[in-house]
Amino acid sequence: MRRALHPLAAMADRTGAAVVVVRHLSKSGDAAAIYRGQGSIGIIGAARLGLLVAPNPDVEGGRVLAVTKSNLAPIPRALSYRLVPHGQTAVVSWEGPTSHLASQLVASAYDNEEKSALEEAKEVLRSLLENGAMPAQEAAEAARDAAQVAPATLRRARKALGVVLKKHGQPGQAQHWEWSLPVEDAQRARR
Repeated sequence: MRRALHPLAAMADRTGAAVVVVRHLSKSGDAAAIYRGQGSIGIIGAARLGLLVAPNPDVEGGRVLAVTKSNLAPIPRALSYRLVPHGQTAVVSWEGPTSHLASQLVASAYDNEEKSALEEAKEVLRSLLENGAMPAQEAAEAARDAAQVAPATLRRARKALGVVLKKHGQPGQAQHWEWSLPVEDAQRARR
């Protein structure tokens, strides 16, 4: 990655330009903000400064600008801001330092997003299986079609609900897996 970014860095040195690389956050559960950018870790490794923009958990519509990496100076406190409409554009209204840390911001954003995705996946899976067992492949496809449930989220939902997996068919013949709710949950769903 450093070899690929070297010509860009050389151009910046030659011209005095600043280069800004924008990356989206991965959905990994790693709380360390520096490792949450998508793509190669070499991107942040080559950078002198890493910044994170995240929703401010304390201020509705607010944002926080936090430093995730600095080779130039000690990491400063994060800054709170909001975007204020100004004609057809917006201006940044800085609201001062905040005690939020980049790692806390990415962890809480991931937790909230993942929790809602997991809850939705559990609800879809529960409704698919409330009337009895279903072939696993059919259930997975139905969950994906109904709510775009990702395979990893579906696995977590299955585990959280305690979905029972059972293999059907005779050895040497066509076999398939079926999913069903645990007995007590299935009985509750039918009431």
